[in-house]
Amino acid sequence: MSEAILRQDWLPQVEVAFEKLKAACTAERKEWCEVIREDHGPEAEAELKAKLAAHDQAMQARLKVIDDSGQEAVKPVGGVASYRRDRKPRVAAAPLKDVLDVASEVIPEPEIEIAGDKPPELSTILDNLKMKKPEGFFKNSGVQLEVEEARPTPEAEPAETTGKALVPVARFGNETPRTADTGAATLAQSAPYDTAKEYARRHCFCEGVLAMYFWLGEFWEWNGRYYATVEEQIIRDRVYAFLDGSWKFAGGDGLTRFRPTPKLVNEVLDALRSGIALPKTCLPPMWLDSDEPANDVLVFRNGLVNVLTGQQLMPTPKLWVHGAVDYDYDPEAKCPQWEKFLEQVFPDDKESQDCIEEQLGYGMTEETKFEKAGLWIGARRSGKGTTAFVQRKLTGEEAYVGLSLSTWVVNENSKECLVGKRVGVFPDVRLKPGRHFGASYDAGGISHTSQELLLNITGRDTLTVGRKYKAVWQGQLRLKIIMISNKVPNFNDPVLVSRFIKVHFAQSFEKREDVDLRDKLKAEISGIAARCIAAYRRLIARGKFIQPESGLDLERKVLAESDPWTAFIYDLFVIDPAATVSCSILKMKFEIWCGQHGRVDMLRTAATASLLTQRLKENVVGLEELRTFRPHDQPRLYVGLRLKTKNERGHADPLEPPEPLKPPRLKNTPLSL
Repeated sequence: MSEAILRQDWLPQVEVAFEKLKAACTAERKEWCEVIREDHGPEAEAELKAKLAAHDQAMQARLKVIDDSGQEAVKPVGGVASYRRDRKPRVAAAPLKDVLDVASEVIPEPEIEIAGDKPPELSTILDNLKMKKPEGFFKNSGVQLEVEEARPTPEAEPAETTGKALVPVARFGNETPRTADTGAATLAQSAPYDTAKEYARRHCFCEGVLAMYFWLGEFWEWNGRYYATVEEQIIRDRVYAFLDGSWKFAGGDGLTRFRPTPKLVNEVLDALRSGIALPKTCLPPMWLDSDEPANDVLVFRNGLVNVLTGQQLMPTPKLWVHGAVDYDYDPEAKCPQWEKFLEQVFPDDKESQDCIEEQLGYGMTEETKFEKAGLWIGARRSGKGTTAFVQRKLTGEEAYVGLSLSTWVVNENSKECLVGKRVGVFPDVRLKPGRHFGASYDAGGISHTSQELLLNITGRDTLTVGRKYKAVWQGQLRLKIIMISNKVPNFNDPVLVSRFIKVHFAQSFEKREDVDLRDKLKAEISGIAARCIAAYRRLIARGKFIQPESGLDLERKVLAESDPWTAFIYDLFVIDPAATVSCSILKMKFEIWCGQHGRVDMLRTAATASLLTQRLKENVVGLEELRTFRPHDQPRLYVGLRLKTKNERGHADPLEPPEPLKPPRLKNTPLSL
């Protein structure tokens, strides 16, 4: 009696499996047999194999292949995908019935009665799991099948592209997503990869395409506008809920609830990571369906906009982008308060006004081809911080990062905050001042590690960035650097100085500030964005930034502060191609200047007139072709330099750094110092 009961328990599942596997391949049959054996025992497995063997014999008795000689060769069934053929088959042949259609006419499907009570959703689950017939199964050009009745096979309709592979794409992107009304899933406990596929079909698609990816150690999910990171613990919770709401085959009632365990969840998560993984070369922003970059496409609150063409698009998960702004795109919006602000900060200086808007528009995009950074120098309360606030609102909080020269290169993970950002601002830059150490001198200023990183970023070099508890990031940072200071910074490198566009904020609003100005400008952000996008288009059409004329004197001061040889020339001489100055006078002025500034180190490196000439040619912009000549019976002269007049030397500038204290005269130091 016990055997009959046990058989009655597993017989319905064997019948269901038999119906599904009649047209299945050998590998799939083997997998199902293992599942039946695991859930119901070897007797159930033997019953299933016997039914499949009987079915295959019936098919083999019916299906015959006719060659040119009329000889018959029986074609095996049950998942074998190839057969032998001794002679060339006839080419001209009418379309025939599908083999499985013939088989279904010959061998009627048995009626299945499932013993015991049926779970509420069993019928829905069985319908969802109903296997589809492989199209073109056992078909080959030039081969005819002998059947009782031949009828033309209807032409297959073109396959829909919805949910199909993108370029580049994760493997699960080829899956067909489930509809919202799909019932609970029936899963195999021993197949975590199939379980991950089913989870992806139900929870990782949007608008017919894959909308969740695993990239650089993180899950990224489309939120309706852009891709945002999702904590792994959240994904783990979703997988737990999915498994807990699913079914699996079991004895007794036929189906039982899938009870997830940590081991099973970890296996499914591992399979999910592999199935939705994107290669690290997929750097945002880019179009996933064409592998094309999208550097000029911005995500606004009301849709996508190509800032070069003005084309507006609807948000789509096909755009691999990691940020958006929180305001609408409106090309007709106005911003009178912003226009008033620019005129107050840069009165009658159209070049500086245009340059600021071009820099702001450049910072809104992912473009870095101009290889320039911004240097905003000016008096206190002159509008520099307010302009940086506007840049932050235009770019979006997720694409903006505030930086400090004292912390951004402290360790290997300090640069992690730069990844995925469009604008990095150094507000209120303060650098170490120069100091005397006996006969030596420390110029202070920016460190060599910061110099190198600034050159790497502005030069679009490929960088390797360490990330704490994550895989390292490698690629080109899309960061546009802006430095803000009240004082002229010392870059200690004339090459680095050339990477900056200098803007002079000369007007101070101290004790007459508008404390509500930022709120007023924030209300006009759509209009400001329209102006800055137009300025960016102007910059792209021109092909380069233009240094405002009001910032040229500032540029000379930055060069002088960053290079002592340039400082010496700018303090005492004027570069003039038609002028001359005595070599002995220049040497004497150099020795006096070094003594006043405590630069004994410079005297040591330019001890002779020829060495001094070489140092000036190597370090001072404009003196690359400096030469000397000696008129008949006269002292040798430098061509291209002249001494400053008294009025030129006496011109005061509030930006000029104070003259350093004169160091005490050392023993055995020449009086000329």
